[in-house]
Amino acid sequence: MCAKSQYSLLRHLCWGMLGNHDPSKSWIVIMTEFALYLDDGGHPDDQPFVVVAGYVATESQWLAFEPRWRDALARFDLGDAFHMTDFMHHRHKYTSLKFEQILSTLALITKAHTLHPFVCALDIAAYKRVNGEFALGRL
Repeated sequence: MCAKSQYSLLRHLCWGMLGNHDPSKSWIVIMTEFALYLDDGGHPDDQPFVVVAGYVATESQWLAFEPRWRDALARFDLGDAFHMTDFMHHRHKYTSLKFEQILSTLALITKAHTLHPFVCALDIAAYKRVNGEFALGRL
């Protein structure tokens, strides 16, 4: 352990993430075996909520996921990247059976190659009230 007068990169990073915290009451978990994929939806300028969702998996799970995902995108002629917004916008191109087949295939691939889903929604009105008092920052 470093003396308090010495610089510690870990202490610096923790301070940056946690602010002025009491180290005896803070838990810091460093995950080196997992990777998290997140995507957001909604915009604070015109939506009441901003949602962030994603999945956590190991490196080997993500590496196994990618070829199966790319194969499914190619099989259904969905291009190189899948964007749910675009897919829903063009859903009229598919029969309801084909639409369900595409979504269930992609969902099964995701479920088979990830450990856990995550989702979080931020109420923009509540954020603005708290930000007005504590100046958390701009979204």
